[in-house]
Amino acid sequence: MVRKLRIGIDIDDTLINTVDTVTTLGNEQYGTVLTRDDWFNVTPEAIARWGMKTGSEVSDRVHELMTHEDYIERVVGIKGAKEVLDHLTTEGHELFAVTSRPDYIRDQTIQELEQCFPGLFSDKTLFMINAFSADPAVARATKFGVAEQLGLTHFIDDLLIHANAVSDGGIKTILFSDNYLWNQGPEHEGVIRLGSWKDIGAYLDGEANR
Repeated sequence: MVRKLRIGIDIDDTLINTVDTVTTLGNEQYGTVLTRDDWFNVTPEAIARWGMKTGSEVSDRVHELMTHEDYIERVVGIKGAKEVLDHLTTEGHELFAVTSRPDYIRDQTIQELEQCFPGLFSDKTLFMINAFSADPAVARATKFGVAEQLGLTHFIDDLLIHANAVSDGGIKTILFSDNYLWNQGPEHEGVIRLGSWKDIGAYLDGEANR
């Protein structure tokens, strides 16, 4: 008998190719020569490559580009994700999108999910934790808090800090690596590092059938 899973999935660079889209758009708009390896690097040299002086200015630039009129037209799903999610849905598993994004781009985020994964997510299955807000009243939750609230059996993220935190809470967690420089480092016990959505699909099928 197949066990029904409740799977939480990060959006940016786990489901949707955000970094490459924003990087390309930013290079076009501002004449920078950024690559994906410049992300999440807070050294003065890395910040200067953005043409900025502080990390907060970089964050503002990222959110500006993510809401640029050309961004939504260019953004695509991560290779293999749609096929695996279609299969998981057909098998009766429940999917939830859990993101660090801020609430003010909620409508846009729903549009992106529908564009890349039609019919798989909705306003009711999207959870945004506003992780980058400096205001604790705005940053209301953690990904583990949402995962616990939803009773998730599994969680998938590309950021090591979130994967480790959710795993520490007792939820089986997949770290989606895909050779991302920003998630290299020791994962905690209970985190499994998988490099493709094909591998993720095979792992979750095994979990459902064990």
